[in-house]
Amino acid sequence: MSEQGNLSPSGYSQCLENMPFVNIFTKGGFRSALQPGKLMLAVFGIALIFLAGWILDGIWPDSARVVLDASSGGLSELNAYVEQPGIDLAAFRAEARKNNERLLVQMLRQKPMDMDENSAEKLILEGKALSRIKTDYSDYLQDALNTLAERYVLRAEIIDEQYDAALKAREDEDVAQKRQERNMLTLQMAYRSLFQALLTGRANSLDVTNWINELIQRNPQATGEAQQLDQTNYNNDQKVIVESWQLAQTLNLASSVKGKGIFSTFVNFKMTQANNAVKALVFGADTKQVKTYVYQYLMGLCWLTRFHPVFALFMIIIGLAIWAVVGGAICRITALQFAREERIGPIQALKYSLGKFPSYFSAPLIPIAIILVICIVIFGVSWIVAVPVIGELLGSLLFPLALVGGFIIALVAVGLMGGFNLMFPTIAVEGSDSFDAISRSFSYVFARPWRMGFYTAVAAIYGAVCYLFVRFFTFLLLIGTHYSSKFAVNFDSSARMIIRGKLDAMWPTPTFSHLLPEVSWVSLNFSESFGAALILVWVAIVVAALLGFVVSFFFSVNTIIYFLLRRQVDATDLEDVYVEQDVEDLMSEEAQEVAEPDTEAKPTEDSPRGKSESEMHDSEYDKSE
Repeated sequence: MSEQGNLSPSGYSQCLENMPFVNIFTKGGFRSALQPGKLMLAVFGIALIFLAGWILDGIWPDSARVVLDASSGGLSELNAYVEQPGIDLAAFRAEARKNNERLLVQMLRQKPMDMDENSAEKLILEGKALSRIKTDYSDYLQDALNTLAERYVLRAEIIDEQYDAALKAREDEDVAQKRQERNMLTLQMAYRSLFQALLTGRANSLDVTNWINELIQRNPQATGEAQQLDQTNYNNDQKVIVESWQLAQTLNLASSVKGKGIFSTFVNFKMTQANNAVKALVFGADTKQVKTYVYQYLMGLCWLTRFHPVFALFMIIIGLAIWAVVGGAICRITALQFAREERIGPIQALKYSLGKFPSYFSAPLIPIAIILVICIVIFGVSWIVAVPVIGELLGSLLFPLALVGGFIIALVAVGLMGGFNLMFPTIAVEGSDSFDAISRSFSYVFARPWRMGFYTAVAAIYGAVCYLFVRFFTFLLLIGTHYSSKFAVNFDSSARMIIRGKLDAMWPTPTFSHLLPEVSWVSLNFSESFGAALILVWVAIVVAALLGFVVSFFFSVNTIIYFLLRRQVDATDLEDVYVEQDVEDLMSEEAQEVAEPDTEAKPTEDSPRGKSESEMHDSEYDKSE
């Protein structure tokens, strides 16, 4: 037994020596990414990214926003570009804008807006259509929702009266009860469907007519003046609901004409593709489907940089600046913990990353600048070919130089794509500058490409499994909280929808695919809107922690990969890491050295060390004499 106990640690060390990628699981994976300090930094970075994106969406001109084609069910230009290869996106955008404006003019000319064609076109041209429709829609919606609630109560009372009348007529109780339940279910379905149609405008006219006929019915027992009043109320209530639904459709059209924010569109698309890819990889082991989602994501990046280059440039600069600080701090925490088992707080890590900010920020930009400079040089020299006769001869002679430039571009591009994730860890581990980060990351990629690819693949699969586990845990957290509190909060119904619980109105039930469900703000009153906003903040923090785990895992695991590659290429120990020493610590050490007596430096006269070398030689000569 003792022999086995002695072999266990050596066996574990031998395992790490033969399979160094195990460090990704033991020191750089799940537990490391879940450290509170790293999660706080990651959530802070995500919040800054979203804040910057929302601000850019708000100030960006309407002419450059994402176009939605209302005639195709709200198909965005991004989805059209990804799902329809080879599409002429410029033509799609122009045609979609034209169709949206034409449909909106038609809707504005109908009731309840009832505008003439010139006024409608002028309102759209001035960009005031959306705000005008929102104002009218909010007024109509409140009346329509009140009408729905009143008619539901009235219709439910009639169904109960019919049930009581059936019992008095000695009808079979089971038959009457089943008919009552069937009628109530049909009524509730009509009520819910109309409620959603009034909020979203997504329903066809036939369905809306059937729901209205089920909910709003005449009183067959009314006679005389009561019958006339009942008919008037019947017509007015139908008119209010139909016109409110038409305004909801008009509002959707106006939103399509205005367009959607570039940042919100791309972020939703990116997160959808990432979730689908992880599910396909872990649950289905379908690598073909994963490749499809990754390809679509890359197509989305092409769409962003090709058709919205200025917006993409702003987001790249802002994102690089934020992650230079936050990502650098996470890498620094991981580096010290992995090499020295030393834990530092987020504040100290931020101080380090802020001190190295120029290096973090410029490291990915320098290779891009090199590529751009070479492209510009090749472009400028290529103008020589435009000169008749001489240009063609000189161009063919100088063409090998262009190939050399293309070779350098390819080399730098491959190094940047493969070694970008090692640049921040280099600065965090070595305390060096951007040029050292570029040099090391490129050399490690080209020196050990297969090992680099293997480590990255292992980290990606392990990260996907960890992400699904954390997402499932987050889902259990939210769904457990929701169901634990809904039975108490839903005791009171929502102010606008009487058959819906208050909590379901303020915080719809989260699902695994939609941890942060969309709230219908227009269906809430003031107090419910205030409570829903506070709930949304707390739920958003929980969901942001899930995204923060992804960010923390990315920087943590790449720091571990850097350590492993450095040992393979440079034969550097894993424990070797750059350590800063504060000025205060240096001053305290110097003061301590001055205060302590240096007995070894001042030997006594009797000791041999207190005499010079010649005196010691003379003394030994006298003794010998």
